[in-house]
Amino acid sequence: MTHANQWAENNNGWGLHYSDGVPDYLGLAQDHTTQVFIAKFVGNQGTWHGYPADHQQNQQDIPAERILAIWMKTNILNPAKIRKIMKGQPCRL
Repeated sequence: MTHANQWAENNNGWGLHYSDGVPDYLGLAQDHTTQVFIAKFVGNQGTWHGYPADHQQNQQDIPAERILAIWMKTNILNPAKIRKIMKGQPCRL
């Protein structure tokens, strides 16, 4: 879905886990308590690795503005959630 929707930029890609057609939580952050819903994929010489992204604790896990703009424009996430993600603030689905 990341490549098909062009949610990748500079060897980094972001994705969302869907359940019943809407974004859903995909796992826990490294603190083992914070639920996260964004996945980050990192490409290295043609090999991709993915992990649950924690936009609150890791600035590098915040999706590129272009990706966030797509998610907002296509009504995947509302503007309030996009703003919170961009600022590294807590954000719930």
